[in-house]
Amino acid sequence: MIEPVRIESLPAMLCVGIRRRHSYVDPSATIARQWQDFRELGPVQGARGDTTYGIMCGADAESFEYMTGVEVSDFAEAPADLGRIRIRAQTYAVFVAPDAASIGATWMAVWQEWLPRSADEMAD
Repeated sequence: MIEPVRIESLPAMLCVGIRRRHSYVDPSATIARQWQDFRELGPVQGARGDTTYGIMCGADAESFEYMTGVEVSDFAEAPADLGRIRIRAQTYAVFVAPDAASIGATWMAVWQEWLPRSADEMAD
């Protein structure tokens, strides 16, 4: 059974990176490609630290928007062609996917196994 590697409370943050829409039909390949494209960008100007984030930015019945990004101090320093998102302060259950190709399976395990049996609930 999947378990979070840690529970972490984080302050509000600003993130920049690549934002793309993905179909629910086999998103593993397109998300893996997005991570590859993000790595190929090299260091992002204005990045705070070296932690990278996979952020689900929104969803509808057919697809979801996903961002591969890093935290920045200010959007003004970020390259204009990268997406942006403001994330409010909140508590997170942190899960680790072994590699980009397994993000989909990890995500499904969180939603179908861990979340239903936990006392936690999903935020926006």
